[in-house]
Amino acid sequence: SEFLLHRLSPARLATYIDAEAGDLDRAIRLYEWNAAVSAALFEVIGHVEVVLRNSIHQQMVNWCAANGHDENWFLNGHGYLDDRLFSQVDRVRLHFSDSKTEPTAGQYITELGFGFWRYLLSGKYRSSLWAFAIRHGFPRAEPASFEKLFNRVRRLHLIRNRVAHHEPIFSRRIDLVLLDAYLVVRAIDPEIERWVRERSRVEELLIAKP
Repeated sequence: SEFLLHRLSPARLATYIDAEAGDLDRAIRLYEWNAAVSAALFEVIGHVEVVLRNSIHQQMVNWCAANGHDENWFLNGHGYLDDRLFSQVDRVRLHFSDSKTEPTAGQYITELGFGFWRYLLSGKYRSSLWAFAIRHGFPRAEPASFEKLFNRVRRLHLIRNRVAHHEPIFSRRIDLVLLDAYLVVRAIDPEIERWVRERSRVEELLIAKP
């Protein structure tokens, strides 16, 4: 355990040592569990992110086709994306700048981060892109529950970033994070929710928490 304290750093392990009242062996076990449950949760949130962005993308393509806009809606031919979002699109273009061809729509959609999609569900777009197009990507969500949906996506984005930076999540209500994930995909398609639930490893890890 002492070599791990050195290699992982006392600063990184401090939260775990405090949680286990100074017991280094127990702190290491908690650290290992935190890593395992984080990986499993990242997997679930990854499924949610892919389903979410594909659903939004399809509705935006449909809306653009019906209204005479370029179907590559992320290039902002419709003029609704603000600078915060369009700058993220520009970063994707720069990422592919060495290529002889323009990135495909699929490459743009894949490269745009979760924050991009979360922001599309923010209040700024509530009376424009959400109302025109995006809401149709969540056919199982009732209008009265839209605000809950937006908050769930916001929370998932925040916890995803904590997990991506290897931060402690052991003291969080991970069961509620899972519920957010399941309810977001349920609003899109209950069959997808069932698929995500069946593949989640998080529940068994919660039972095995040290």
